[in-house]
Amino acid sequence: MRLFQHIVFICVIVLASGCGPKKQKQTTTESKEQVTKGKAKFAFDEEIHNFGSLKNNVKVSYTFAFKNVGGQDLLISRVDEGCSCTTVTWPQRAIKAGETEYIEVVLDTHGENGNLYRTVTLFSNATEKQKELIITAFIQ
Repeated sequence: MRLFQHIVFICVIVLASGCGPKKQKQTTTESKEQVTKGKAKFAFDEEIHNFGSLKNNVKVSYTFAFKNVGGQDLLISRVDEGCSCTTVTWPQRAIKAGETEYIEVVLDTHGENGNLYRTVTLFSNATEKQKELIITAFIQ
């Protein structure tokens, strides 16, 4: 019986020593939601689109989808279309936090030949003041 009491006593001491208050890890990194809170921020599904091989003198379009993942309304103030071969349609209103919107880029291959690489630049109040979208193609 005495041996049993000693074993129980040792088990109680071992268990009690492991039951003290645990220290919590301190984290210095913030989540994206906390970092962008109060600021508008673009999050595009993709920022580069390759039309592939196209014939000369055709019009093609692509729609870039994006979401405002910031905590403030996002407003695109202007767009630099890059060249006369592209036409861009963008939302002319404020995009609310969490809202998804679209930017359509139309490419006119008339007069173009060979490898084509064009940049469309968006100017906005987002954390990244200038955002570039790229379209590429090979014009036959």
